[in-house]
Amino acid sequence: MRPGPLPTFALRRPLGSLILGLSALYASACRDVNVSEPKRAPGAALAAKSGIPDSLPLRIDEHLRAGPNAPRVACGAGISVPGQLVAEGVIAPHMGRTRSVVTVLTCQVTNDAPHFWAVDTVVGATGDSLFGDWMVTISNMQNGKATLDLEIVLSSGSGWFGNATGAATGKGVLDLASGAGSYTAKGTIGPRPVGPPATGTQVIPETISEGYYFACGIAVTGEAYCWGMNTMGQLGDGSNQARAVPTPVAGQYHFTQIAAGLFHACGLTPDGAALCWGLNTRGQLGTGDDGNRTLPSLVSGMHTFTHITAGDYHTCGTTALGTFCWGENFAGELGDGSTTNSNTPTRVHGGLTFTAVSAGGQHTCGLTTLGAAYCWGYNANGQLGDGTASARNTPTQVVGAHNFVSISAGSNHTCALRYDSVLAQFTYCWGANSKGQLGDGTSVDRAQPTLVVDAPAFVQISAGSSHTCAVSNSLGAYCWGENAIGQLGDGTTIQRLRPTAVSGGSTFRRISANNQQTCAIAASGVAYCWGTNSNGVLGYGGSDSWRSTPTPVATDVPGGLRFARLTGASAHACGLTSTGLAYCWGANSVGQVGDGSTIERHAPTAIAGYFNDLSAGGMHTCAVRGDGTPVCWGSNEFGQLGDGTTTDHALPAPITSTVSFYLISAGGRHTCAIAYGGAVYCWGSNESGQLGDGGTTNHYGPTLVASPYGFDAIAAGDSHTCGRTYEGAVYCWGDYGGVNASMTPVLVPVAAGEVVVALEAGDRTTCALTFSNNVYCWGANAHGQLGDGTTSNVFPPKRLIVETDFSWGVSLARVGVGANHVCVVANNTFGELAYCSGWNYYGQLGDNSTVEQHNPVAVYGDRAFQSITGGGDYTCALSSGVAYCWGRNQNGQLGTGDTIDRKVPAAVTRLLFKM
Repeated sequence: MRPGPLPTFALRRPLGSLILGLSALYASACRDVNVSEPKRAPGAALAAKSGIPDSLPLRIDEHLRAGPNAPRVACGAGISVPGQLVAEGVIAPHMGRTRSVVTVLTCQVTNDAPHFWAVDTVVGATGDSLFGDWMVTISNMQNGKATLDLEIVLSSGSGWFGNATGAATGKGVLDLASGAGSYTAKGTIGPRPVGPPATGTQVIPETISEGYYFACGIAVTGEAYCWGMNTMGQLGDGSNQARAVPTPVAGQYHFTQIAAGLFHACGLTPDGAALCWGLNTRGQLGTGDDGNRTLPSLVSGMHTFTHITAGDYHTCGTTALGTFCWGENFAGELGDGSTTNSNTPTRVHGGLTFTAVSAGGQHTCGLTTLGAAYCWGYNANGQLGDGTASARNTPTQVVGAHNFVSISAGSNHTCALRYDSVLAQFTYCWGANSKGQLGDGTSVDRAQPTLVVDAPAFVQISAGSSHTCAVSNSLGAYCWGENAIGQLGDGTTIQRLRPTAVSGGSTFRRISANNQQTCAIAASGVAYCWGTNSNGVLGYGGSDSWRSTPTPVATDVPGGLRFARLTGASAHACGLTSTGLAYCWGANSVGQVGDGSTIERHAPTAIAGYFNDLSAGGMHTCAVRGDGTPVCWGSNEFGQLGDGTTTDHALPAPITSTVSFYLISAGGRHTCAIAYGGAVYCWGSNESGQLGDGGTTNHYGPTLVASPYGFDAIAAGDSHTCGRTYEGAVYCWGDYGGVNASMTPVLVPVAAGEVVVALEAGDRTTCALTFSNNVYCWGANAHGQLGDGTTSNVFPPKRLIVETDFSWGVSLARVGVGANHVCVVANNTFGELAYCSGWNYYGQLGDNSTVEQHNPVAVYGDRAFQSITGGGDYTCALSSGVAYCWGRNQNGQLGTGDTIDRKVPAAVTRLLFKM
């Protein structure tokens, strides 16, 4: 029912991702290590034969300044700060320089005092890296100055730091007028333990939780989403309408934890405030009354909670001053020594300090710092584990000298994890067992802890109504107990008396079991649910009554990310919103995603800044910032980033030029841009004359194309470039026709009397959209990508024919050219449908097959698209601003949160859940 807590280093929600370049630290701390020694496998302890001590000092000194063109954010009493802060500084000892940190700020007024919270970050890095989460608060604003508090939790790493962990905290100052300031953070770095510690409870906040036919989860950005039944307002969206897909909880709150009860839910904010919504007839919302709420409402008492958990009709939270519970107290589940309901938090009796608490149906359990388990409340099935069936209204110790590290209370049973050493782990359950939910191979109730049989080593466990699920240390999901409607996720409806692997082979980080359904967060951040779909509780938007295997929760959520245009490259893609925000995803080995790392991204990742134009090339990306500054990032082997060097960049780097550009196009290994006035400049690889300067010499900075014509559209392919003049004529240079090459612009005879309005270039294929709504293509055609029924190269251009009645809709992005395929969007009686032709080995034509097509075929489904773009072996298109992709996905270039190829359109994942 409620997921058991897990290990963490901080209880407050980390906001954003911090990437620390530590290659120089390795050189400093490990200079005596034999450099020929092979790198250790992931998971090995850092200290093993590395020369790295058990802990290393970490110090970060950074200077702040306002982000470029960042609007100011107002927050109470007329106080405002720039909406973005950029930090640059030094990580010591001798750890290099952070490239940049962009912090997007939002305001929150707490206790009548304004605070600014960081909600997104991008930090540059090179070499071996540490990754973590950080939270910054700007407060104490007076006399034009403010205090900046920083908390960093390092969670994982790469290279030599693949098993490192640590934390740092710091303080700084900020000038409210200019956005300038500085801060210093100090901490330590050390090896991550190979396994959980032998003793001591571990707490990781719940980030996904299920109630009765509804579920809630926390997105990576901190907002809470709920879906399913909503008769009591338990989705928190201000209505009572059921939702079949995730719907944002109202109020724009950011949460660190989420907990769903039977008909209510609660969330915990970064500053420890608890808000609840939904049914309140027993006072389970803690608001001091018994009125239902459809919107988040503050729990009374001004408590600062570190953890929160919800039972059927009661709620509990832990603070530094003790544990408090509120709501129904029929069987003493509040633990205050009475059986009287309370609509405000009441302290649990006994003077025990609980680091982890889990609320079940009508009972509650907690773990002390030493791992001793105590339970209280209803006990008819032995769910308190004290060897009796007697209810308890104060904490009663569970039988046995167990040192548990995690506990989860279900409807009428309880489960807990125990580690005797880093190599020996055991799972125990007790209470009701009529459906086999205890996993001991029987259906006999147990009044004291009973060992779960055939169980792998689990790191998280969740007790539901009549079934239990857990995540193993290898991130596999297992379930056991009732399975009448597929809630075990093994593809059957067979009851299981011992742990059974969830089907599909996905790896999971979090799992939550309740009633007749289960939800889990995959290692990719995508949420999956299975079991009953009553009231749309599986969250995928379909109407099936149940699913017996994991089904992805819908990512096309209300208020989600909407793109104005898309651009595809060989193995990564990018999108630009109508407000100028850029996101990229896919292959990132040389920093082409632009988030400051070289980590492959399987979902849209924000790029710092605001942009007017954006183009993804072979292994690099280029854009024009809102202030007109051209920037590029990614591979720079041939100078295609235009900064005068051949050094790769994982963050946007300014092009070395005094010329102002307004349109830019990234090709295979070169880039071209149009300056104000129509002149075209190109830079990068020039082996085929694609820079258009009359030679074949590479150039590391913008070089003027030798042309007397002014251009207003540009398209860079793999080894060629084409441009559109003001009059609508097309000129190309480089290897532009499959059999044609020129080192200077040459007129391409598109068609007599046709005026070109848009261009799109692929590897060696180009297509043009004309004012009379025709599409003409030319160039390489080995796979029939030009749709003329042949595999012969085409020149001069030939009109592309789609065998259906339609009229073209003139648009800048109605044509998409990939490596060996071409797609178009056509207006016909069925709407704006997409058609593709060419190579289809990875399903890039989207027709639900992998058969090569030499004539255009319709993309599967009846979804209307307004624009389309071709990538290397994949395609992406926009439908009402929602991005869909299909084809090859080896590097996550489809943005679906995984690396599974798709033969039909799949929504780009915009809602990833926090793990």
